[in-house]
Amino acid sequence: MVEIEPKLGDPIPQNWLEKAKVELRANYRSIKLDEFRGEKDVEIYVYRSTLKVDTIASYKYSECYNNLLKKGFPLKEEMLNTLKERGLWGDKQEEEFETIKEDMRQVEIKVALLRSKPNYNKVTFNNSRKDYMKLKDRLSELITKKTSYLSNTIESKAEEEQIKVKLSLCVKYPDGRLVWDSLDSLDNEIDNNALMKITNEFISFSLGLTQEIIDNLPDHIFNMVGEGLGN
Repeated sequence: MVEIEPKLGDPIPQNWLEKAKVELRANYRSIKLDEFRGEKDVEIYVYRSTLKVDTIASYKYSECYNNLLKKGFPLKEEMLNTLKERGLWGDKQEEEFETIKEDMRQVEIKVALLRSKPNYNKVTFNNSRKDYMKLKDRLSELITKKTSYLSNTIESKAEEEQIKVKLSLCVKYPDGRLVWDSLDSLDNEIDNNALMKITNEFISFSLGLTQEIIDNLPDHIFNMVGEGLGN
């Protein structure tokens, strides 16, 4: 049976909430890959990070941070100042970023109010959905742009190394073997599609929610969660 994803304004289905509750108690999430390293229908387990793994990952973050600092890589704050001086990213873009998030929140409220009425205006409802998607697309553009500017900062590089350590230690085959037995093997992974899916599943599982629920959470909630994960 195919599950239909909820749209903006729809309640999250109860069965998805149950999935989240089960995963909150679970130690791992099973991922099905259509193909991986030349094999069909491969099952991968993404395990929840432990204190030991977090400690190793934090050490790697600090090590990378210090090495890049010595090499003269820019800090996030320094890069933002440079971007502002060059007119590439500044107060104007930040204001637009915050305005869009607030506009999206207002649309969410409008949609919720519409759906609360027995005979709501479906034309107005659909137009509100379209407005929301336009705002979401523009917000994605801004996020992508800002992320590309900050990708070479010390913090971003250190965070990448931190995530890679966790992936190398928390992603296994059903028999317990590590999918990547070293950071080098992870860096040399040629199946980018599988790597992206595994990474997304690992992050969503770390948040304690199923990917479907995260995809359908109101954006302002997800943004707050994301901000809280930073170092």
